[in-house]
This record gives sequence, structure tokens and C-alpha cells, in this order.
Amino acid sequence: METLIEKKNCLQPYQELIICVKQAAQQSNPNKRPSYTSICQQSFQKLGLCVVKEEK
Repeated sequence: METLIEKKNCLQPYQELIICVKQAAQQSNPNKRPSYTSICQQSFQKLGLCVVKEEK
């Protein structure tokens, strides 16, 4: 079964987001976890816009 991301052809921004979150996780101090939403905000927005834009 196709996911929404595949159906919307949003794999590129999805993969960018995964990479961003992984990098953020590696470089962050576990004691003071940053918010991934703020670090990766652009990637989140890109993916969100991609998924939403073709809705009819």
C-alpha cells in the first residue's frame, strides 16, 4: 500500500527531513534535547507543503 508521501511524490523532502533529524540527534547534547521542529523547520515545511499542495 502506498503511503501518502509516496502517493504525493514527496520522497525527496521526506528524506531531507530524515537526514536533518538524524544529524540533529547526533550533534545534540542528550541532557538538553533541542526541538527537532525548530532545527529542521524548513525540512518540515517543505514536506508539509509537498503533501498538502496537490489536495483537491
